[in-house]
Amino acid sequence: MAQYGAKGRRVEEVQSMLHELKLYRGEIDGEFGKGTKEAVLSFQKKQGKKLTGSVDWPLYNLMSKKAAFLLVGTVRSGPWKPRPTALRIPV
Repeated sequence: MAQYGAKGRRVEEVQSMLHELKLYRGEIDGEFGKGTKEAVLSFQKKQGKKLTGSVDWPLYNLMSKKAAFLLVGTVRSGPWKPRPTALRIPV
């Protein structure tokens, strides 16, 4: 699904979820580079998964559930969606 060198929307989603989980601090740019791989490895280690550095669908779904839990305090079903950013408009 996503591995080192991949690019695109799914990689952005993975980076966003890893950011929510406090494992990724890099730019959310849709490029699966060294920082993303290190964050994936950290997530895999924390979850007791095989350390591959790549994201398959079962890992993506687990990551989605963990990130959703942090956002709302309960597990949501369905794909993960980024949290909307509140805009502050000066009065």
